[in-house]
Amino acid sequence: MKIAVFGDIHNSFSQADLEYFEGHPYPVYLFVGDLGKASFSRTQKTIGLMNRIAQKPDSLFVMPGNHDGPGFFMLAGELFRWEWLQKLFLPRTLRHIRRITEILSNGTFGGYSFFPLPEFTLLLSRPYSMGSRVNYPPLMETLYGVRNYRDSVRMYKKILDQIRHEHPEKPVVILAHNGPKGCGHKKDDLWGSDFTRKIRDWGEIDLKLAIQYGKKIGLKIPAVVGGHMHRTPVQPDRRDILLKEGTLYLNAADVPRVIQGKHTFYELEISGGTARAQKIEFGQ
Repeated sequence: MKIAVFGDIHNSFSQADLEYFEGHPYPVYLFVGDLGKASFSRTQKTIGLMNRIAQKPDSLFVMPGNHDGPGFFMLAGELFRWEWLQKLFLPRTLRHIRRITEILSNGTFGGYSFFPLPEFTLLLSRPYSMGSRVNYPPLMETLYGVRNYRDSVRMYKKILDQIRHEHPEKPVVILAHNGPKGCGHKKDDLWGSDFTRKIRDWGEIDLKLAIQYGKKIGLKIPAVVGGHMHRTPVQPDRRDILLKEGTLYLNAADVPRVIQGKHTFYELEISGGTARAQKIEFGQ
């Protein structure tokens, strides 16, 4: 089964994409999040276009990124760990999230859930992740009852136990925003930090522990898909694919994803318990 995967699009999704995928449809489309930037009105237009590529139910899945609902002040509150500021702007953020869900009527927008698809089970991981801790604690507690890594690991284990009980024969593909720890700590590794003085693995420890637990209870996890840490023209050498212990890790965040008319996305192929991925370009 071949899947189309989009990294952090940051509003780089247009009519040209719709026309391309009308002629080259995929049964499943995965978006790792960060659909827009500061302007929520522009982001709504982007989401409206995305919504139109879904050909059938359970074909479009979007992982909320750290920009998908939280605005400037909410982000500032997270960066400085000012929970009072996050709580102040929480109602506005919840309104934005509800609006995104309404516009994305043909798709699924959210986290901590799973969907049994014909050839694999898709697990949507912790949303709004951006590294170093469970981000936006007031938002996460309101939506999911999760405030810290311990809560998150508990949630993952509950979901994975349910998958094992209901669909033990199917491989599990994980969709994340920021990826897991364990994929390298150098700045050009998949989720290595390029903005701290010391080299550091910026991946999520709760997601790493969830993957380990899933394998421990006998689930096959052929692929983990994420983004957040950008591959840019200034930093073009960030690794995009890593095969480790039978799992393919993909950082699909080419930013911008459209350069001089060329659009990019990744094609992920799942066959049994294995996965492979390649970058696809189209346009001028």
